[in-house]
Amino acid sequence: MNELDKTSPSKENVTPETVSTEIQTTTEETVAAIEKDESDSCVSDVCIETESPALTLSETVARINDNACADPCTETESPAMSIAEFAEEEEQQNPSFKLFHDMTKEELVNTLKEILETSRLDAYREVNGIRKAFNDIREKEAERELAEFIDAGNAPEDFSSTPSELDIEFQRLSSDFRQRRTEYVAAEEARRLANLDKKKEIVKQILDLTEDIDNINLRFQEFRELQSDFKEIRDIPQSEENEVWKHFQSAVEQFYDCLKVNKELRDLDFKKNLELKRQLVEEVKALETEEDVVGALRKLQELRDQWREVGPVAKELRDEIWKEFNASASIVFRRHQDYFETRKAIEQKAEEKKIRLCEEAENVLTREFAKGSDWEAAAEELKALQAKWKEAGVASRKVNNQLFTRFRKACDDFFNRRNEHYRELREKYDLAIKAKEALIAKTIRLAEEPDTQKAVSEALKIQEEWKHAGIVPIKHKDALWKRFREACDVIFDRRKKETGAQRQEQNANLAAKKEIIAQLKEIPVDLDRKDGISRVRELQNKWNSIGFVPFKHKNAVNDEYRAIVDALYDTFKMKEQRARMKNFSDQIESISSDDSKLGRERDRLMRELDRKRQELKTYENNLGFFNVKSSAGSSMLREMERRTKQIEEEIVTIRKKIEMVDDKIN
Repeated sequence: MNELDKTSPSKENVTPETVSTEIQTTTEETVAAIEKDESDSCVSDVCIETESPALTLSETVARINDNACADPCTETESPAMSIAEFAEEEEQQNPSFKLFHDMTKEELVNTLKEILETSRLDAYREVNGIRKAFNDIREKEAERELAEFIDAGNAPEDFSSTPSELDIEFQRLSSDFRQRRTEYVAAEEARRLANLDKKKEIVKQILDLTEDIDNINLRFQEFRELQSDFKEIRDIPQSEENEVWKHFQSAVEQFYDCLKVNKELRDLDFKKNLELKRQLVEEVKALETEEDVVGALRKLQELRDQWREVGPVAKELRDEIWKEFNASASIVFRRHQDYFETRKAIEQKAEEKKIRLCEEAENVLTREFAKGSDWEAAAEELKALQAKWKEAGVASRKVNNQLFTRFRKACDDFFNRRNEHYRELREKYDLAIKAKEALIAKTIRLAEEPDTQKAVSEALKIQEEWKHAGIVPIKHKDALWKRFREACDVIFDRRKKETGAQRQEQNANLAAKKEIIAQLKEIPVDLDRKDGISRVRELQNKWNSIGFVPFKHKNAVNDEYRAIVDALYDTFKMKEQRARMKNFSDQIESISSDDSKLGRERDRLMRELDRKRQELKTYENNLGFFNVKSSAGSSMLREMERRTKQIEEEIVTIRKKIEMVDDKIN
C-alpha cells in the first residue's frame, strides 16, 4: 500500500431529505423521465458519469509522459496506479530513514531493539540500513583480527572469527524482526482481502436494493448507510481497487436511475455538489504555484479522492467544471515530472563527478612511491579528492552507496599501504639505530686499547661499518653521529698527542695561513680588477700549498679566509659587472636601429636565462641532499652555496640585459 492510498474519507451525516453529496449520478434524461412519469419505473440505461471522474488523472500523467496534445477530459479509469508510482518514486528519492554508518555496533543493536519494542514492522528499510552498517563494522573487525592473527605468526587458513555477544544479540534481533515482519505482511494481506469481500458484499446489497423498485424511496437511508460503509473500508488489494470501484459506481448509478427524486431536491443536490467541486478546483489551481511540488502532488491526490466522493452536477456544467479541474491537475503533474527530471539530471552530474573522483583515487593507488615526500604528496592529493567528494552532491540512490564504497576502498587501501610502508621503514630505522648504538659502544671500548695504532686501525674499520649500518631518522641522526665522532676523536686525539712534531707543523701552518689572511686584508679595494684578482689568486695558491692546521682552529681560520676572499671577489666582480653592463649597453646602442638583431640578441639572452635557471634548480636540488658535519662535506656544501649565489646574480644580470633590449625594441 503506497502513501496515496492511506487517506481516510471524512464521515458525513446523511438524512433522507438531502440527496447524497457523495457519488450519485442523475442525467438529464432521468430527470425528464421522473418529471413526466410519477411511476417508480427505473431508467437504468441513461447515465453520464459511468466511471470514477478522477481516473482521468492517470490519463493526464500518461499524456504528459508521452507529450500528448489531446485534451484529457473524459473520465475513464482510476489514477491510483500512476499516483502510486509517483509516490513510490518520491519515497525512493527521499528516504525517511537516517544513515547508520557512523553508529557503533552497540548503538545499532539498541536502534534495532527499539524498532522491535515499538513494533515498527514497516521500518524494513531502516532495518536493512542497520544490517548493512553492522555487517560493514563486523567485516572490518574480522579483517583486523585476521591481520593480528597473521602478525602473530599464524597461518591464515587456521583463522576463525568468534562472534561477540553483540553479534549474537544482533543476529537474534534480526531473525525476530524477519519472523514478525513476515507475520505482519501476511496479516495485512489477509485484512485487505477481507476488506475486498466486505466491499463486494456492499455492492451486492446495493444491487438488491435497486431490485426492490416498489420500496426504493423508503430504502434511501439504508442506501446512504451502505455508501458510507463502502467508503469507510479503505485498504484492499490495489489490483482490485479499480474493478471494485467500477462495480460500486455502476450499482450506485442503477439505484439513482431507479430512484424517484423530486426536481427541487435534485437541483439542490446539484448546487451543493457544484459548490464543492468549484472549491476543489480553486484548491487545485492554488497548487499550480506551490513551491513544494512533491507536497502539491500529495495534496492533489487528496483533492482527487474528494472530487470522486462528491456527487454529480447539472449536465450542462459537468464537462466545463471537470475540464477546469483536469487542466490544473495536469499542470501539477507536469511540474512534478519536471522537478524529478531536473533532480535526475543533477544526480547524473553528481554521479559523473564521483566516478571521476573514484578513478583519480584508484590512479593514486597504482603509483609507486620512492620517498616519504612522495607518500605525503599522494596523501594530500587524496585528502583534496575527499574534499571534492563532499562537494560533488548526491548521486541517484541506486549508485550513490556503491560509488561511496568504491571511493572509500581506494582511500583505505592507499592509507593501509602507506601505514605498512612506514611500519617497514620504522623497522629498518630501529635496526640501523641498534647497529649504530653497537658501533658507538664498540668505539668507546676501543678507546681503552693500549696500542694506539691498533686502536686507530680498528676505528677506521668501524667508520666504514658506520657508513653501511643503514639510515636512521633525522631526529636521531645528528645525536648518534655526534656521539660516534666524539668516541672516534678520543682515539685520534690520543694519536695526535703522541705525534708532537706533527702538531708543531700544524701550528706553523696555522701561523702561515694567518699571515696570508693579513696580506689579503691589505689588498686595496680600488686596485685594478685584473691586478686585484691576480693578487688574490696568488695568495690562494699559497694558502692551498700550506698543510693542515690544528683541528680546533680549522673552522675558524677557514671561515675567516673564505669571508675575505669572497668579499674581494665580490668587490672586483662588481667592477667587472659594471664594465660588462656598460659594454653591453654600448653594443645594444650600436644595433638599436636593427630590430632583427635586437630580436636575435633577446632570444640568445632568453636561452641563457633558461639554462641558468635549470642550473640553479640542479644546485638547489643537490643542496637538499646535504646534511653533513665533516670538513670535506662542509667545504663542498659551502662551495655549492657560493655557486648557487653566483648563478642567482647572473640571472639578475641577464634579466637586466633583457630589459635593456626590450626598451630598445619598444
